[in-house]
Amino acid sequence: MGERADRKTVSITIDGLVVAAPHRAPLIDVTRRLGVAIPTLCHHDALEPAGACRLCTVELVRDGWSRFVTACNFPVEDGMVFRTSSEPVLKWRRLTIEALLARCPSVPAIRELARKAGITESRFPANDDTCILCGQCTRVCQTYATSAIAALHRGMRKEIGSFAKAPPEDCVGCGGCAAVCPTGHIEATRAGGVYRVWETEHPLAVCGVDAAKCWACGACEEACPFSIPRVVVRRGGSSAAVIDREACRGCGVCRAACPTGAIAQPRSAWTLPAKGRGVLAIACPRSGLGRRGFPTVPDGVTAIELPCAGGVGPAMILGALARGFDGVLVMGRHQETCRLLGAEDHARDVASRMEALAGLVGLGEGRVRFVEPAPGREGPVSAIEDFRAGLGPTSLRETAPAGMPAETADDALAVLQWLAARGGKGVDAAQLDLLLGEWIAPVVLAQAGIAPKKELGLKLAIDAAAKRAIDERLVAAAAKGEKELAVRSLGELVQYAIAQRRGAWRASHAKPVMP
Repeated sequence: MGERADRKTVSITIDGLVVAAPHRAPLIDVTRRLGVAIPTLCHHDALEPAGACRLCTVELVRDGWSRFVTACNFPVEDGMVFRTSSEPVLKWRRLTIEALLARCPSVPAIRELARKAGITESRFPANDDTCILCGQCTRVCQTYATSAIAALHRGMRKEIGSFAKAPPEDCVGCGGCAAVCPTGHIEATRAGGVYRVWETEHPLAVCGVDAAKCWACGACEEACPFSIPRVVVRRGGSSAAVIDREACRGCGVCRAACPTGAIAQPRSAWTLPAKGRGVLAIACPRSGLGRRGFPTVPDGVTAIELPCAGGVGPAMILGALARGFDGVLVMGRHQETCRLLGAEDHARDVASRMEALAGLVGLGEGRVRFVEPAPGREGPVSAIEDFRAGLGPTSLRETAPAGMPAETADDALAVLQWLAARGGKGVDAAQLDLLLGEWIAPVVLAQAGIAPKKELGLKLAIDAAAKRAIDERLVAAAAKGEKELAVRSLGELVQYAIAQRRGAWRASHAKPVMP
C-alpha cells in the first residue's frame, strides 16, 4: 500500500552499497528504487504485504550473524546490512521456486521464474494446481470490496473460497481478485451481458444507443476509458454512435457523458429520490453500503449504488442539489484493483466541476466532493461522516418541482437555471464553462463572445429536426467558405459546437457567434 514510512531518513547497506532510505520503509520499496531485482509473486503496492510466497527472501547481516527476512514486509532501520543475492539467499530462492514449480507446473509466471533460475525440473512430487495461496485475492476483497472470499482450512487442506464452498453471496463482480492474481488461477469470464467469477453470475449494465437521439458528437468516444463506443456512418449517410454490447463493461461513463440522452443503461436501482435531505452518497458496489456485515448507512444519508462511480454525470449531481440534498459525495473504491480501471477519472472531473458550479450559483462551497475512502469496511462510512461534518444545511428554501428530469444536457441546463435563480445569481459564462465543459470545449463560449450579463437562451432542444437543419447549414457554410455562423441563442451555439465535433465538420473553420 505504498511506502509506509515517516520523514526520518536512515542509512542502510544493500549488497555493499550504502544508501539513504526512509525510516521503516519496506525493504522492497528501497531495492526497487535502486533497480535491484528481487522476485515476488504475492506483492501488490495497493495491499498490505504478507510475505506469503517467500520469493523475496533476503539476508539480514548483523554483528557476525545473519538471518532471512522477507523484503516485502521488512521495515528498514538505521545501520542495517542486507544481501539480496548471496549464496544462501540464491539457494533458498531456488528451493522455493522448485516447490512452486512442483505445485503449479503449468503456470507461465512460475515457469519463467524457473527458467531465469536455471531450473528445468523440480525434485518434489508434481501437482496440478494453479493457486500458490499467496492471499492477494482475499486481501484485495477484504481491503477494497465486500470480503466475499477467504482462506479456508489449514495446512495441506488450505484453499481459497467461500463458506461451505458455495458461490460467495457477497461477491459484487468487481474482478479485483482476478486482477491481482499472479498465476491466473481465478477464472473471470464474460459471456454476453454477464460477468462470471467464483461461480457467480453478475449481469452487466450494458449500454445501448438510440440512434434517433444521437447527434454523433463523439462525446461517448472521448469519455469511455475502454474505447468501445464508435461513431459510424449508417445507411442513408447519417451518423450515429454504436456500442458493442459484447464489449461494453457497463461502467456507464458514456451514458453520463452523452449530451442528448441517446445512451441508455439499466438503471432502476439508482433513480434519484423526488425529495432529498442530508447527504446523497453515490458509490459503487465495492463500497458495501447497506450490505450484510458492513457498517450501517448513517441516518440522514441516502446511498445510491451505481455499477461504477464513473457513471455519475452533471445532471445527476445538480438534480440532487435541486431536490434538497445538503451535499453530494461521490465515492471511488480504488479503481487500480477493479476491472473498470479508468472509469473513476470521469467522476473526479465531474465532481470537481460541479463543486465549483454549486458555489457559483450561491449554494456555498463544499457541496460536492469526490473521495477515495480509506481501505477496509469502515472506509466508506467514515468518508461520509467526514464529509457531513463539514457540511451545513442547504441554502435553498424550496426544492425542485416533482418530475424535474436530471439526465441530459437540456436537463442540466434547466436545473442550473433553477438553482441559480434560487441562489440569487443569474447564469453567467463561468457557470456555463463548468457545466458544458463535458460536451463542448469551454473556449467555444469565449469565441462566441458570451459575457456574464448577456441574455442566454438555455434550452438546447436537441432533436432530430434541429440536427438536420444544422447539418444542412454547415454543409452550405463549408461550400461557401464562411468563417462565422450567426446563432440566436446559447442553445443554438451548443448545438453547432456539438455538431462540429463530428468527423465531417472538425476541419471547418466557421465558428458560431452570438450577435
